[in-house]
Amino acid sequence: MNKKVSYDFDDTLSNGMVQHHAKLMKKKGYELFVVTSRLSDEEIMRRRNVSETNWNNDLYFVAKHLEIPETNLVFCSYGPKYEFFWDGNDDFLFHLDDDLDEVDGINNMTNMEAFHFPHGNRKAQLEVLNNIKDRFL
Repeated sequence: MNKKVSYDFDDTLSNGMVQHHAKLMKKKGYELFVVTSRLSDEEIMRRRNVSETNWNNDLYFVAKHLEIPETNLVFCSYGPKYEFFWDGNDDFLFHLDDDLDEVDGINNMTNMEAFHFPHGNRKAQLEVLNNIKDRFL
């Protein structure tokens, strides 16, 4: 059985409820990934012609807290996330994201399932997380 799952970072895995959910998934043996629209630090340094940046420190902090290795951090550089899942990475069970366009793109362009994590509606957010938990845990 495939055990890879992915989360967007901003307004998704940056949320404490989602971090708790990710911990449960990890405890059950799932391999966690972060697939974010952000630029990598290397890309930021190249574009800005600087030698260092702290642009993604918040993401690295949460990833370290959840024991997600840096090799499982995917920076899509503002491109559509479904392209990552197309490119030989079609063995994920699901992706959780707050951006409905990203969710629709993944659902329409790949064989995996993406779930929408809605903004500001705690009840709806809990429903999504419980739905995932019921299906995969």
